[in-house]
Amino acid sequence: MTMYVPQRFAAPDTAAALRVIEDHGFATLVTPAGDECHITHLPLLLDREKNRLLGHMARPNRHHEHLEGNASTAVFTGPHGYVSPNWYLADTVPTWNYAVVHVQAVATLITDPAELYVLVDRLSQQYESSLPNPWRPAGNADLARKLGGIVGFSLPLESLSAKFKLDQNLGTDAVEHLAANLESVSGKDHRQLAALMRRQVRENKQ
Repeated sequence: MTMYVPQRFAAPDTAAALRVIEDHGFATLVTPAGDECHITHLPLLLDREKNRLLGHMARPNRHHEHLEGNASTAVFTGPHGYVSPNWYLADTVPTWNYAVVHVQAVATLITDPAELYVLVDRLSQQYESSLPNPWRPAGNADLARKLGGIVGFSLPLESLSAKFKLDQNLGTDAVEHLAANLESVSGKDHRQLAALMRRQVRENKQ
């Protein structure tokens, strides 16, 4: 699978792509297998130490039967949003700005129950850490049975492709004008998109 990425919309570096993965971890996992194409939506955890992604899916989901031996693509969608022509300094047409990251590799199933337990613990910590009284799997009597109902896997970061379509080719003044207008529209996505656009312009100037 290949994503069209014009040079002007390439991510500035791998670090920028990994930030999208960490901040927007709910991914779409696509695995072609013969005449079928299996698609699962699931959270994936970035394991920087071992340069891989970690995740799990329901055991009844036949997708896991095709992970080993077939290349999968994990698609991460970062900040995105509609951009009105009225927000540009010059006449133009409507568009959509966004950041996306694709990771393509052959997954390995996690069969060790202890390793699967650690995966669930780490993935839950990713989202529980900012909550009051964060949940932890330790002492959960029902956890062993629940673990039997899922299949864990790892996906190495072998091939990474990122596209940051953020109008960074327009220059600082134009992007600042766009970002300010995006921030005037309510919504977390618009604020995140405005911040990423500003950051991209700064990094392009370095």
